[in-house]
Amino acid sequence: MTKREAFRELFEGFEVEKVTAFTEDDVERLVTDARIIRHRGKIRAAIGNAQATITLRSAGCVATSHRLRLD
Repeated sequence: MTKREAFRELFEGFEVEKVTAFTEDDVERLVTDARIIRHRGKIRAAIGNAQATITLRSAGCVATSHRLRLD
């Protein structure tokens, strides 16, 4: 399994609505998974970016794709 596949699995298929619901328990779960980069700050940033995407969508500033992109 590649890191990209592991990220996709662990971050709920990059569905922003699901990622925004991640809690500190989810951060701890992700930090312990050796298949991905285990940096708390980067994991929290991904969650924060999902939350910002939802905010921007509600303001009409972002396309309504339901997936985050890691490309």
